[in-house]
Amino acid sequence: MKLLFIAPPIGKLASKYLAPPLGIGILAGLTPNHYEIKFIDGNIESVDILDGWDIVAITVSTPAAQAAFEIAKQYKKTGALIVMGGMHPTVMPGECLTYADVIFIGESEVTWGEFLEDFEKGSYKSVYKAEIEMNPLIIPRISREIFSKRGYLVTKTVLMSRGCPNSCEFCLVKKIYGPTYRTREIAKIIEEIKSFPKGGMPVIVFVDDNIVGNREFAKEFFKTLIPLKIKWFSQCSISIANDDELLDLAKKSGCVGLFIGFESIDDNNLISNRKNVNKTSSFIEQIKKIRKKKIIVHGAFIFGFENDNTEIFDRTLEFARKAKLDVANFGILVPYPGTPLYDQYRLENRIFDYQWKNYDAAHVVFTPHNMKPMELQQGQYYAMKKYYSWKNIVLRILANPSSLNIILNLSQINVVKELKKIVQKSNFI
Repeated sequence: MKLLFIAPPIGKLASKYLAPPLGIGILAGLTPNHYEIKFIDGNIESVDILDGWDIVAITVSTPAAQAAFEIAKQYKKTGALIVMGGMHPTVMPGECLTYADVIFIGESEVTWGEFLEDFEKGSYKSVYKAEIEMNPLIIPRISREIFSKRGYLVTKTVLMSRGCPNSCEFCLVKKIYGPTYRTREIAKIIEEIKSFPKGGMPVIVFVDDNIVGNREFAKEFFKTLIPLKIKWFSQCSISIANDDELLDLAKKSGCVGLFIGFESIDDNNLISNRKNVNKTSSFIEQIKKIRKKKIIVHGAFIFGFENDNTEIFDRTLEFARKAKLDVANFGILVPYPGTPLYDQYRLENRIFDYQWKNYDAAHVVFTPHNMKPMELQQGQYYAMKKYYSWKNIVLRILANPSSLNIILNLSQINVVKELKKIVQKSNFI
């Protein structure tokens, strides 16, 4: 049996932390040894159409959906069975079944073995839905050997948890992973970390949506990391700054940087989108506490909420400057299918672009409430261009000359160039 995994190209703006997709490595690890396995990552190489594969399994996020559909059509001509899993099949199963023979809804690790058994019997189903959540989260051996040795910015990636305790209107995490925040056994995570070869990228990235979603678990985990003397980076809630013990343990365990979704500097936006854990009046002091620990703060902001007008761009830039953020990203609000935001905007007839490739936080696909689509498109580019002027980059690097801060700042230069092209090509008003 021959099994080909494919990650379709998402686009130049989605490669901020270009890393191999762990989900595919997990499925490869669950696949019996009598399968010949190959992986093609369209984000670092061309996706050639190859004959002779029994199964072609494509992981599909919404921004990559159109590319995935084209790949599926070409591989169907070779006689392969087309399988799709990931974000988009979970939220848009009917659309994906137009191009795939089999789709997976939810966590495919739960049903992957069942599908392979059915396939070998010649009686597979068209839909495999995970009816239960893995709790505790059980991750088998990840077949990292299928990943390319070149092309990735980050290679040492680890999954500690799935889910998030928050319920933001614009987020898909709970739709994909369910309502429960789940963690792996600490001993298994430590075992995986110890298995990494020495050398290469010195920073381990925990690819969690919120590494401190369970504070007590996070504290125990950080304590266990301390003797390993590693350096790590992850995404988490700003609430980490509200717990001195948690923040102190994060630093002692090797934390060198945190990606934090502030989302907006307007409380009304946060309240209406159920981002209740964030309080704008506390942001400056919370950031100060984190940076005092010599931890890089990579802040993320979204433009286009209901309370945003054209003043939001300069206001947010001023906040980022005042907060002394080491790195910042300014994205455009995306009404992803499967979110309450998508349902609301569809009902209000405000979505004018259903080309999934544009659902990348760099294209305006809906009509904002207090500005024109073009004003939002230009405003994002303006904010990124100003924040990543050479003068401002140099000032931030001089303030924190760590290699990670240098890499993160310089990586945004190409993003700014791509955003300029998007603005030039935009034809709405």
